[in-house]
Amino acid sequence: MLNRIFVPGTAAPVGGLAITMTVGYGSMFYSFSILADQFVTAFGWSRSFVFAVFSVGLLASGLVAPAVGNLLDRVGARRPMTIGSLLAGLALISVGLTQGRVSFTAASLLVTLVSALVFYEAAFVAMTQVAGERARLGITQITLVAGFAQTIFWPLVVFLLKYLDWREVYFVLGAMQFAICAPIHWLVLPRGVPVHAAADVGAAADQGTRLRGPVPPGTMVLLGICFCGGAVAITATQLHLPEILNGLGYSISAAAAIGALVGPFQVSARVVEMGFGARRTPMTTGLASTGLLTAGLAFLLFAGLSAKAAIAFAVCYGAGQGLTYIVRGAVPLFLFGPVGYGRITGKLNSLRLILSATAPFGFAWIAETWGQRAAIALLVASAAISLGALFILFRRIVAASQYQRGMPAA
Repeated sequence: MLNRIFVPGTAAPVGGLAITMTVGYGSMFYSFSILADQFVTAFGWSRSFVFAVFSVGLLASGLVAPAVGNLLDRVGARRPMTIGSLLAGLALISVGLTQGRVSFTAASLLVTLVSALVFYEAAFVAMTQVAGERARLGITQITLVAGFAQTIFWPLVVFLLKYLDWREVYFVLGAMQFAICAPIHWLVLPRGVPVHAAADVGAAADQGTRLRGPVPPGTMVLLGICFCGGAVAITATQLHLPEILNGLGYSISAAAAIGALVGPFQVSARVVEMGFGARRTPMTTGLASTGLLTAGLAFLLFAGLSAKAAIAFAVCYGAGQGLTYIVRGAVPLFLFGPVGYGRITGKLNSLRLILSATAPFGFAWIAETWGQRAAIALLVASAAISLGALFILFRRIVAASQYQRGMPAA
């Protein structure tokens, strides 16, 4: 029965990583959108400072991403992800012990640094080590469940703040890493690096699992531009969405309702990908993802004029964002295969994280200086650049494929 739903041998890793990604992103990323105001209130800091610290943390995470990717390739994902969860628990607790700017900065940097060991990119490497070239389905299944992280943790954190102060909330979030994530990583992931992760080339029967033949010149550059452009737009929107909608004239409750729509469409897009993704290459999914993302942010520009535009934003942005995480894992696997997957994705993630590190502080500064519409317009442009880079890469792949078959390129 399970073999009809999962790639054989992947049920436990997929289920376990789906849970840990949900808890990890919920406690270490999405919760910050709610808890950031607690620091502003408790210490009198500006929002720009709070998000600048978060930006520096993303930059630091980007700098260590290549080393993390190489580590995962070399020793397997089990030990690094387990240790990463334990460190994440300590980091979140240390944020709860914040006494001033220095301790807050140090603790926040630790949270974002260790996230490189336990977020999607590490989970995707783990899946390639479990399933080889057939990891695309597992990647989709993991993101399908983890897509509820924002939907679960935003209201959860708000609920906890009714009964606990912000320090105690961070203690609870840290305890989740110890009690849930670390044991799961240790129990469900294989010891070392499975043999097929380095040798299972061409064994998959799924259509479009891997590009046959050499990749076109400039692939890494174009893929880097695509990932960076999308990441800047998504990171800024995720962290500032409540403030954006509030600034466009929506009440807190209305902003929350619109934000809550993002999650279901994010998950819906992943359900469609899981059901029909094998019929097309990840490049096609990538074009759909970046196109929807660009359209959604364009609708956000007009959300202050029409509630329909706000709903259209939630639909398009949610679907585009939902597919983006799958694309980040599946496209490199499609282009390069599973051999050295951690090293390749480590380089791509380094570029993505370093550039997207400017998003939290940059958006806040631009919005404060030139207004929210100018800041949103830059996000639209960033998403459009991502779409353009992936379209160029797609055309090059089509041309290379036609050339190999002896057909004239279009």
